[in-house]
Amino acid sequence: DVCSSDLLLMSRNFLPRIDAITAASRSIMGGDMGRRMPVTGTGDELDRLATALNDMLDRIDRLMTGMQEVSSNVAHDLKTPLTRIKARVEAALRGDSPGEYRAALEKTVEESDRLLQTFNALLSIARAEAGQSAAGLVRADAGAVIADVAELYAPIAEENGGRLTVTVPGEIPVMADRQLLSQAVGNLIDNALKYGIAEDGHPAIRSEEHTSELQSR
Repeated sequence: DVCSSDLLLMSRNFLPRIDAITAASRSIMGGDMGRRMPVTGTGDELDRLATALNDMLDRIDRLMTGMQEVSSNVAHDLKTPLTRIKARVEAALRGDSPGEYRAALEKTVEESDRLLQTFNALLSIARAEAGQSAAGLVRADAGAVIADVAELYAPIAEENGGRLTVTVPGEIPVMADRQLLSQAVGNLIDNALKYGIAEDGHPAIRSEEHTSELQSR
């Protein structure tokens, strides 16, 4: 009858498309993360399902890419402080002065604090990428953040024979994640110390009085 014919026709149209979606799903589960569900363009239920699944896969792909970038940033941000900690401890062990041991431990504590700040910043980045960035925004004084970070990095600049000077013209109110702001300023200073070129060969970093933008000269 007509009803049976319609059901048979529907089955013939739907079953191959369901098989195609199943095959794509198995391929994705097998590791082909670039594969997507087939969409015919008819706009029917299967097309809407395939489109929703593809949107979900695109979101997962973006999150995976973000995780890879975070892993790369972790390796980059932790390599330098860990190397400094190792070198400082080894230098203290070669000596036999209690004063050297104490100084090395104090510097190690400072570096550990910076490492914790880095981890906190990475967690804040992860929350921001997950759509929770607004929860971490607070009213902050960017000038005070710059001064605090500069205070941490000033001894490092002196160890390299250079100098770090900051002049902040009063309060600079912003709405920001304080951890991320501190990390951004710290990255600017760290890059300036590593790659800045000065006439006398020593790093010299200063902040512009009007823009408070850290720059190497």
